[in-house]
Amino acid sequence: MGRSAEMVVIWFLFTARVIGNEGANRSCIRVAVETWEPYLLVRGTSPPRVSGVMLEVIDTVRKKLGRCVQFKAPELRGMGQQLPNGTWIGLLGVIFKKEADMSGVMVSVTDDRARYFDFSVPITMDEKVLAHKWPRLESDMNGMFKPFTSELWLYLGLVFLVVCGATFLIQWRQPIEPTFSTGTDEASEEKMIQWKDDKGKGMEEREHSSKSLWYSCFWTFSSFIGQPCPWYPSGQSIRIITGIWLLLAMVVSNVYRSNLKAMLILPKVRLPFDNMEELVSSGIKTYLPAQSFVYNAMINAPRDSAMYRLQKQALVHFDARKATEGVLSGLHAVFTGRIIVWYLIHQGFERTRQCPLYIASETFFGAVTFSYAFAKGSALMHEVNPIIQRLKEAGILDHITNNAISNVRFCSKFQTEAASRPLELGDFYGVLLIYLGGLIFSLFAFVAERYNHRHTRRR
Repeated sequence: MGRSAEMVVIWFLFTARVIGNEGANRSCIRVAVETWEPYLLVRGTSPPRVSGVMLEVIDTVRKKLGRCVQFKAPELRGMGQQLPNGTWIGLLGVIFKKEADMSGVMVSVTDDRARYFDFSVPITMDEKVLAHKWPRLESDMNGMFKPFTSELWLYLGLVFLVVCGATFLIQWRQPIEPTFSTGTDEASEEKMIQWKDDKGKGMEEREHSSKSLWYSCFWTFSSFIGQPCPWYPSGQSIRIITGIWLLLAMVVSNVYRSNLKAMLILPKVRLPFDNMEELVSSGIKTYLPAQSFVYNAMINAPRDSAMYRLQKQALVHFDARKATEGVLSGLHAVFTGRIIVWYLIHQGFERTRQCPLYIASETFFGAVTFSYAFAKGSALMHEVNPIIQRLKEAGILDHITNNAISNVRFCSKFQTEAASRPLELGDFYGVLLIYLGGLIFSLFAFVAERYNHRHTRRR
């Protein structure tokens, strides 16, 4: 009996030690972590250095359950993707291999993932969006032509040629009597005397035709821009064409001035793209997080879809810092969740007090549910769910998220105010170039007139 009792005591102590070791191992919750700003930021792998607003939630779970927490970062960074052999990599791969009990950051819930993992009660919902750097208003030397489209300018040019040609043909056989200004202007009197002498002598047919073409085009252009002309068409047959042209010139000039004034007072910013088709057509490089929901959707999209064609310009990696700097500097666009884009806008506004990004109007995949992931059949999920539910109902989760992206509320107002800017010298380059061209043309005309005058006198 003595030896049997001794064996019982030894077995009891051994069993208690084993149970105690297992209890000690289970006392800490193993949490798989991965970067998803603003919720978590993970640096390093062994051990990972974790920061972010969701640490408050993890700490609350730890206190309520009375257990410690051990963080585990995946060796192959990413949220998680299933390989062809059925295994998982990334954050979900750590949970799939039972190296972690739950995720420390929310992951999107999909049918494929639900077959291999359990998920907590929904924490938030998010949708996928496209975002790019907000275009700045800069000086434009072609601004004076922007009130009308290039097609409209082309049509106006064609109408000008038609009116000029019609006026020339009608005036072909009619005498040209320029209406020089009367009075004491000696230059005008000399021109009138010279014209009468030429008329008395009789002009050649070629000279008459050239002057008819010159006066017709000169009057057509002068009336269009509202400037006086020393000659105007005469005769009943020409009045219909010239009257319609004067009416058209008045309407076009008024509309041009109104549009130009509106563009200067409230300029309109042209976005590089506003949907997936425009993004693919633009060829702008686009960042997608590796192993993310949007990345898996892109590679599995139908071949004839715009999302599948996005692969040609996709930048896929999981370097959060590199992606953030690239998006904020305008090197590439981003295709990810709206909350992440809001956080990027929050960061940019915090640095420069300006909203750096705009969000395209087209959204994708509807509202996607995000929850904590657990190993399949995990008992821990049933302990965590009541805690998450109470935090959600108390509004604490929303409060944490709103504090992390607090600057976003300023951006809608800022983007409407940022459309105005003072005019710069570059805005007047177009007008100055036209003026310079006019001076050069006038110089050539003056030289030609002097040469023609000397040549005539020699004859």
